[in-house]
Amino acid sequence: MLEVGAESESKSLCTRSEAQELVEFAWASAQSSLRSRLSQLETTLNETDAERLAQQAALEELRRELEAAQTELDEAEAARLAEAAAVEELRARVSELETDLSDEEAARLAEAAAAEALRERLADADAELSAMTLNLE
Repeated sequence: MLEVGAESESKSLCTRSEAQELVEFAWASAQSSLRSRLSQLETTLNETDAERLAQQAALEELRRELEAAQTELDEAEAARLAEAAAVEELRARVSELETDLSDEEAARLAEAAAAEALRERLADADAELSAMTLNLE
């Protein structure tokens, strides 16, 4: 009976030992599975972070390009306004010169008319002088 009890106890120990090994194996397997999943999640997280950083860099580049375009547009608008002001100034100057020219033309025409009137008077005076000279002779 001692032998049966020892054998029974030996089987019980083997069963416990096997059960213990099975638990340890399951535990190791679960740990391995969890480590693998953790590694996958870290990789995904790293890829997501890298993608997010790339998107932020692209966004910053687009912001710089937008600011440069805005500056260029502002400079172009300032140049356009300066050109418009210069054109307006030139138009005013041309108008002033036209007015001055018109005044000068009017003065020349008046001088020409006065000179013509003087020529006519001179011609009349010559004729009168000739007539008087003939009368005196």
